[in-house]
Amino acid sequence: MPRAILSSSSATTVAQQLSDLLQCFPAAAIGGVQWKTLLQKYEERYSTRLDIFSLGHETPLAASTMLLFDVLRLVNSEDGDNPIVAVEDEVALVPKPGSASSWPSLYQVLCTVVRENGTVDEEGGQAILVSQLKPLLQRMWHNTFDEASFGYLTEEGSSVKMRKMKHLLQALLRWRSQRLEWNGRSCRAMDEALRQELELVPSKRHNDLLLRFVSKVDAPLCASEVCICPTVSTDDDAAEVSLEISSRASTMSSAVQEELAALRAENEKLRCRNNMLESTVSYQDNFITAQLPENLFDNPYEPPPQVWHSASASPTASTVSHSGFSGSESGTPMGSGHVTPVPLQVGHPITLVPMGWFMGDRGIIPCGLVQQARAVFEQHRAIPNWFCSQQQITINVPRPDLEQ
Repeated sequence: MPRAILSSSSATTVAQQLSDLLQCFPAAAIGGVQWKTLLQKYEERYSTRLDIFSLGHETPLAASTMLLFDVLRLVNSEDGDNPIVAVEDEVALVPKPGSASSWPSLYQVLCTVVRENGTVDEEGGQAILVSQLKPLLQRMWHNTFDEASFGYLTEEGSSVKMRKMKHLLQALLRWRSQRLEWNGRSCRAMDEALRQELELVPSKRHNDLLLRFVSKVDAPLCASEVCICPTVSTDDDAAEVSLEISSRASTMSSAVQEELAALRAENEKLRCRNNMLESTVSYQDNFITAQLPENLFDNPYEPPPQVWHSASASPTASTVSHSGFSGSESGTPMGSGHVTPVPLQVGHPITLVPMGWFMGDRGIIPCGLVQQARAVFEQHRAIPNWFCSQQQITINVPRPDLEQ
């Protein structure tokens, strides 16, 4: 297809197209792009041959200076036919999703995201999972951010398309290193945006990568970071830079201090709970191992105190009548059964012998009591059957007081 030759009437359009194309090079924010490479990519993209003479420019250096006036940072003009052009640092620090030269602004926002939303990692620094970056970048950098749609042109003009967030982060870290190695002029805002160094490391707790600071956020600046700071010429500028560095260090350390305070509070809560559990277990152990006193209860075979008292007060116990049946004399036996009970008649009331006579040295058994009881049972050669005999049996038990 034949290429059209541009005229001077389309100079404004050509300038805008060249500016947009230059910002597709990440090198435009580093060491610059050669004019011949930029011109070649322009003709490939727009299928138009750019004739600078028809636009009123005698040399490529004059054409680049006029057409890229709004964004131009002229890096090298020794070769007038092939100057090296780049974009100003202020332009590179403006968020623009379609512009790969705006990567310094993206790197600066990434540092802010890690500092404000990161957590303390195993080494005491701040880090954040890569899978958490996209919504934060859409909120803090640009609402149309999408790593899958991010593409750029290399210094030779080759097109590269990003697919994953880790590829974009690796490219950002590589571009930062190239910018720091470049010995050209830098503004203070650019040096501040690239001051903190980030790195990608595997996560030990998740199947993901961590984006974290190489050193702790509250650590002093290393030598490589100090050398890229702007040269201070007066005492006022030195005081201003020192104040800015100290304020940023205090801001970065506040997040770590808050995290440490939360961890201390959690440890104190767990310590109190542990002490409470230990006291509860100790109380239960004491309760289980406690033994009752040896003499807590009386001997069940020992008479109650009132028996001793009644025996000492009166040698003769009260006379009561006992029966093996409940209720009346001819009631139902206390045991369970279906045998018809036989009434039992007692000739004389049964006198209970005081228990004190048989205990200790308070008395002896009356004479003849055992012999009389034996004689009563010897009258019968067989033991009477109380449940089957129909004859009423009368048992006379002698009274101890009459024997005496």
